[in-house]
Amino acid sequence: MKTVLANGHRTITRTAVAATSAGLAVIALASPASADRTVANQDFAVDCGGGACEVQVPFTMTDPLVKINATQSDFYCARSIAFYNIDGRDMGSQRVGGGWQQAPVQQSIGPGNHTLRVTFKALADCKDGVQTVLSGRIQVDEVPRPVKTLVPQAPGGGPVATVPFDTDVYDAPDGTGTRLGSLEGGEGQTVALGPIGCRPDQWCQIVWPQPPDLAWTFFGPQ
Repeated sequence: MKTVLANGHRTITRTAVAATSAGLAVIALASPASADRTVANQDFAVDCGGGACEVQVPFTMTDPLVKINATQSDFYCARSIAFYNIDGRDMGSQRVGGGWQQAPVQQSIGPGNHTLRVTFKALADCKDGVQTVLSGRIQVDEVPRPVKTLVPQAPGGGPVATVPFDTDVYDAPDGTGTRLGSLEGGEGQTVALGPIGCRPDQWCQIVWPQPPDLAWTFFGPQ
């Protein structure tokens, strides 16, 4: 028996990976990642009249992925390239200023205390009488890793439901329970239903591959 439920949509970003456990097909899904956390946000002003200058930014990480972004004021004499180095390790570069702003640099470095050294190099010679003090801001964010949860696909012969959209999963219905993870939907994905199945209000009991073994999710209008 197959139950197809109402269409809807809510955006949650995940990555799906096929796996098999105890005869039950499961999918490893990354739960929605938390927002990036700013670990350093430093304003600076330094004389770059010689065409190069350096700024140091200490910071502490708890997640392994770092994102670095430098911005340059419009008053400096030239556009620059920011070269990034963390604890003696080259982290790449970023063009800044004059409408050349590139995307932030993202690298894996590991948790702990670190020092970012940013070397700015001008892309043109500074002329006499032109502002040579480079000012701006350096922001360092840590990017959380997504937490993966096993989500069951339909076992052979059991009742299933088509997941109409990305939706959260709880240990109790009506949105009052503890969130256990998420289901990815909207592209024909199916999930095994529990003994209660779907209630008239479209809260559905589903099979969950981790304790408490059965869980609840909402497939109603979004």
